[in-house]
Amino acid sequence: MSTAVTFQQQAEARRARACARVTKSRMVAYAAWQHIAASHRRVVAWRRIAGASGSDDDARRESIRARLASGALPRLEGSTWAGLAVGDHRCACCHETIRAREIEYEPRDQGNTFYAHVRCFTLWLSESRLAAAAVRETPAEPPPSVDSAG
Repeated sequence: MSTAVTFQQQAEARRARACARVTKSRMVAYAAWQHIAASHRRVVAWRRIAGASGSDDDARRESIRARLASGALPRLEGSTWAGLAVGDHRCACCHETIRAREIEYEPRDQGNTFYAHVRCFTLWLSESRLAAAAVRETPAEPPPSVDSAG
């Protein structure tokens, strides 16, 4: 009977150690999950900050529109090259450096070489198209006036 009691005590001791290991493993897994969740929150916050908000877009759009009207930026026509930046170009729209490994756009057939961020290029292209449409819709000379007396 003493071997049965000893065997039972050993089994209970093993079970207690196993439960302690499971509890410790759960705590380690939970701590790892907390680190991953915190990292995810930082990444998601960075993505939100990286994109331009509506007010930033509006201000950038106004700047592009004014520079298109003054001739400082050409209207986009023709082909455009897009690829990874090497990190030494300034954006023609926002004047910030296009960092290495970011996508940059380089409009072709513009005379000078211009570079733009993806979002800046999108705004530049849309404002160029709006400016071209406004030029097509503007009559070359005002329509003749109609006399009501004649």
